[in-house]
Amino acid sequence: MTNFETIDKSKRERIINAAMDEFRYGYKKGSTDAIVKKAGISKGLLFHYFDNKENLYKYLTEFALNLMQKEYYEMEYWDSSKGDILDDVVQIIGHNNDILKKHPHIYNFLSGLYANTDDKIGTDIWELFNQKKAEMMRLLYEHCDKSLFKDGIDTQKIFDIIFWAAEGFANNYMDTNQDYIDKLKEYLEVFRKHFYK
Repeated sequence: MTNFETIDKSKRERIINAAMDEFRYGYKKGSTDAIVKKAGISKGLLFHYFDNKENLYKYLTEFALNLMQKEYYEMEYWDSSKGDILDDVVQIIGHNNDILKKHPHIYNFLSGLYANTDDKIGTDIWELFNQKKAEMMRLLYEHCDKSLFKDGIDTQKIFDIIFWAAEGFANNYMDTNQDYIDKLKEYLEVFRKHFYK
């Protein structure tokens, strides 16, 4: 990769968005010809920046995960959070939506990691993805006020279930451009009713 971070910001974002969109179904199905066409650049210039398709894919993975993690840590919400995991979930998903408006192909690109089975990439990208996600989940769990839950409940299991449900809910609505946060709150209240004191 040569000087990619120093090029014009709008051009850089255009290349990133084009590549993420093309890799939304995984590494194998991504075409560098399609990427340069969408980005409006030459193939030679793309490889000047990244040398090859694999380096581009690895760059995009780290870029997406680091951006999500950075935005997560910098949320102003944490200063006022009371450790209610249900409120935290709503804030995180709402914040993720703001990120996706700026980088509309991040969500689809990260979803495409699940479809990536190419040995050329190896396990390092998948390990990085799981490492970043596990770190964020661990910090959120530590921040969670476990005393809000009913006595005798396995809070780690409930925490996992809440996030699986919230992620699945968000996946169903992400591409609809609907404001689904209020509806998400309604569903999360079911957890509050059954698992909170």
